[in-house]
Amino acid sequence: MSTLGGSQVEQTLRALHEATTATTGEAYLETLVRVMAEVLGADWCYLALFAPGRTDRVRTRVLWSAGGDQEPLEYDLKDSPCEVVMSGRACQHPLGVAGLFPRDALLAELGIEAYLGIPVPGPDGRPRGILVALGTRPTPAVRELGALFGVFASRAGSELDRVEAQRALEQSEARFRLIVTACVEGVAIFEPDGAIRYANPQLARLVRAAAPDAVVGRSYRDYCPPALAEEAAAHLVQRRHGLAGRFETSLVRADGAEIRVEVSAAPFAGAGGQPGGTVALFRDVTEQRALEEQVREAQKRESLGVLAGGVAHEFNNLLVGILANSGFALSELPPGGEVRAAVEDVRSAAQRARELTQQLLAYSGRGRFTVGPVDLNRLVREMVALARPTLGEKARLAQALAPGLPEVEGDAGQLGQVVMSLLTNAADALSGPGGSVTLRTGVARLERPALAHFHGAEGFAEGDYVTLEVDDDGAGMDEPTRARIFEPFFTTKFAGRGLGLPAAIGILRSHQGAIRVKSEPGRGTRITVILPPRRAAAAERPAPAPDARTAAAAGRQVVLVADDEEVVRRAARRALERAGFEVLEANDGLEAVARFAAEGDRVACVLLDLTMPGMGGEAALAAIRERSAGVAVVLTSGFSDRDEASAEASDPRVGFLPKPFGPTDLVAAVRAAMGAP
Repeated sequence: MSTLGGSQVEQTLRALHEATTATTGEAYLETLVRVMAEVLGADWCYLALFAPGRTDRVRTRVLWSAGGDQEPLEYDLKDSPCEVVMSGRACQHPLGVAGLFPRDALLAELGIEAYLGIPVPGPDGRPRGILVALGTRPTPAVRELGALFGVFASRAGSELDRVEAQRALEQSEARFRLIVTACVEGVAIFEPDGAIRYANPQLARLVRAAAPDAVVGRSYRDYCPPALAEEAAAHLVQRRHGLAGRFETSLVRADGAEIRVEVSAAPFAGAGGQPGGTVALFRDVTEQRALEEQVREAQKRESLGVLAGGVAHEFNNLLVGILANSGFALSELPPGGEVRAAVEDVRSAAQRARELTQQLLAYSGRGRFTVGPVDLNRLVREMVALARPTLGEKARLAQALAPGLPEVEGDAGQLGQVVMSLLTNAADALSGPGGSVTLRTGVARLERPALAHFHGAEGFAEGDYVTLEVDDDGAGMDEPTRARIFEPFFTTKFAGRGLGLPAAIGILRSHQGAIRVKSEPGRGTRITVILPPRRAAAAERPAPAPDARTAAAAGRQVVLVADDEEVVRRAARRALERAGFEVLEANDGLEAVARFAAEGDRVACVLLDLTMPGMGGEAALAAIRERSAGVAVVLTSGFSDRDEASAEASDPRVGFLPKPFGPTDLVAAVRAAMGAP
């Protein structure tokens, strides 16, 4: 058996070095195995690693065969020369290796005569694999085997680490891309200077870009509203200082629209611990914030409505006393004189205050309505005819009324107030003579997205709505003004003129309607009102016949007055006694039921306040009806709320008297309920 000489060793080293020096990774491993086979004249040469999860078995990682393509090999280490190599020692058998390892089936199967094996070290220095050359003929012995091939085997271990690291990186990047692609949020990676290095498809859709590539390379400034540029720069500085953050801001999309986004941003380090950039998640919260604002507005309107209704209720109770007592005083005073004039001024002021409470009740949605079918076209024509004499010089009034418009259900007077309020506001918005105001009616089918733009339409069902549009070509409104036009007593006029639009929105709420305002400075205003079409009217409920007790009581003219306000009871007693009635009093619902139980046979009519502490008017009415189904009842309320009286609204022996009322109104309501002329 011969041995490789010095020149041959040098040639082998040079050949291996020249062939592998320019390669790395997988290419290095394949080149090393092939060149080893060539310089050694081997029939097979391979790099083998431990089989997954095994330390007693190896599998070829790279395999070269003189016969061409060869299936990967996998075999047990026991009783093979490779077992020796895997212990950490290079091993060579120039001939007769199959006879030395008779239990190695692979050597026998391939007819191997010569064997060369070099351990491939792992990161911890222990063998992780082997470089093997196999020949069917004897081969020269290799002098200084470890020195000759050890450096290449060590590099093979390093290149295996490189390949595995690269594969792990590729797998990590693949997982990252899978995650960020599946992520519902927009994801971006920013360079330290704010340039976008990576964007996922969701971010591209968020900013209306054609594709993620259209976003990559651009700066955060390209999507930042000018007003927020300084704030965005401050956030970028925080990331450079290693601070994570979560905040809300605005982005400008490619189509120019501005959206609200919630941002979660965190920095990451680059080479040498320097700032590497920022990864940020963007979640579109535009619709969520709009819904939250609608909820806040609805809560604010509800709170203001409750306040307005409560003020109106208490004020109406006081006005009952003022109107009643001023009426009594006027009935006793002779004509003329300063005292009578002063009392008349008091009554006139109280009547004007009553008008204001009606506006407050309309704003709160608790106004009293006489409900019936309303032809909106006819109502518009009537309101325009009323307004034309006063607005004709200031504005050109035009109408575009849809033929065959469905009727709506409501109070014509209250809806007329809405039309007149919108009409006068539109005329007031004109900057000078020559402007125009146009009123249009029609029917529109509104889906959920369209309904979301209407003030007070929360919870409305999709479907057909009757519409009224009032257009003007006046000065228009900016956003801060539009945000406040439905606030009570807010005005842009030289002086306040009552509740106006706030009362209109209250009336519309009570009619299951809503309103939308579109306006821009210098481009006029369009206000759109929607109302549901009228349904078929329900059958009238027959009135109960008066029972014998009521008929008997009618002759005695006894009235039970139940109200928690003493001033109201005194005023009612004085008015009714002057009209010839006998009066019983109760200061709440419980006392009213008790008085009726004790003296109901004498009572011809019950004057019952709906809002009382303890037992309210509705509960008291139910208890009284159990004792006498036909007793005459007059319901009163400072809220003037038709809904509270609706349970008995179809009963002709139940009247409704809104507060504040005067003596004449009270007596007339009682007589009407009793059926008296």
